[in-house]
Amino acid sequence: MIGGFFEDLFIFCLQADGYRRGMVTRRRFRGFFVPVMAYLISGSVAGYFVNEASNGSRGIETRNSLMAEIARKTDELATLTAQRVALERRNAALGLFSIDMDLLEERSRIVLGTARKNEVVIMESDAVIQN
Repeated sequence: MIGGFFEDLFIFCLQADGYRRGMVTRRRFRGFFVPVMAYLISGSVAGYFVNEASNGSRGIETRNSLMAEIARKTDELATLTAQRVALERRNAALGLFSIDMDLLEERSRIVLGTARKNEVVIMESDAVIQN
């Protein structure tokens, strides 16, 4: 019975001493863990916004690719506009009231496939216009 008393007292002292150490350890742990977590969370949020500013749908890389596409499309528009102007000029020359004799002769040779006796005709595949 006496041994049980000392054993219980010894366990009580260990538990009480461990409890006190646990509180100090928890304070130290919180003192270290809370600022570290605050820095990690704020760093993650800042990293997310930096990544979105660089790679997002309105980011720098997207803007650069859109600007390059605009430049390509502008060049394509200039080329197509020049082609359209050339075709309009040629069409106006083939109109009813202003027929250019050289264009009419060229068109008739292409359609009929004829030439004069002293001419050599070399037809290219893309130059032939089919009806």
